[in-house]
Amino acid sequence: MKSVQIKSHVGKDGILRLQVPVDISDQEIEVLLVLQPVYRKTADKPESFAWPPDFFKITAGAFKDNPLKKEAQGEYEIREFIK
Repeated sequence: MKSVQIKSHVGKDGILRLQVPVDISDQEIEVLLVLQPVYRKTADKPESFAWPPDFFKITAGAFKDNPLKKEAQGEYEIREFIK
């Protein structure tokens, strides 16, 4: 088995075209293709993980008709001390 790693580009048509040179000829082979997006360094900046614009404006008061309530926590059991 031989692993070949290449980087390629998918066009706007959504079709990936590969030309992979191999040192095998005139025989059947099995090909395993793993698609993994390449993330640009700009996507790794902390700003890209921020809340979307107006997120808090849009979500503020979302529970006003059905407010969250903290229920009673109940009693804790008293356990036997282990020495």
